Amino acid sequence: MGRAMSSALPLGHVAAVDALPRPPYLEVYRHTSDAETTLSWVRIQLGGGRSDFLCDGLEDQHRDGPKVRGETRIPAGIYKLRLRTFAGFHARYSERFPDFHIGMIEVMGVPNFSDILWHILNKESETDGCLGLGQAHEPSMTLRRSAVTYEEVYRKIAPMIRDGRLTHVHYIDGDLP
Repeated sequence: MGRAMSSALPLGHVAAVDALPRPPYLEVYRHTSDAETTLSWVRIQLGGGRSDFLCDGLEDQHRDGPKVRGETRIPAGIYKLRLRTFAGFHARYSERFPDFHIGMIEVMGVPNFSDILWHILNKESETDGCLGLGQAHEPSMTLRRSAVTYEEVYRKIAPMIRDGRLTHVHYIDGDLP
């Protein structure tokens, strides 16, 4: 599934400062992982060394080599964001959240992969490479309060994505040696 898109700037483990987008941008800092799951801190970088913590994130585990659907997380790097207004998740979330849903947050330009969404989930088995938003429970490598957290974070960032004020996300592998 998917095709390589040129909008990604794969940066490996450490990003060059001049390659970062102009703030604000989102940051997913991966801090803890095991054989199945990765936990992260999701922040919005505001510039001038300031950031706001939004929530914890959960995704599949790291694996060297290409991303495998349902088995591995996306590579570290800088990717474009958009609001996706088609397909199953969008239809379900439009029905579930009619007061505020304007499209699924989608990460674009992941090499050899597509359909990377941010959504509600509680454990690694509920993702095919997407990022779940919630409050981390590290002993069990799961998320709690995912639906409530998703709504809080979504209400903050989706209008900024829609209006073109928030265009990129930087995934950082802080959990790897």
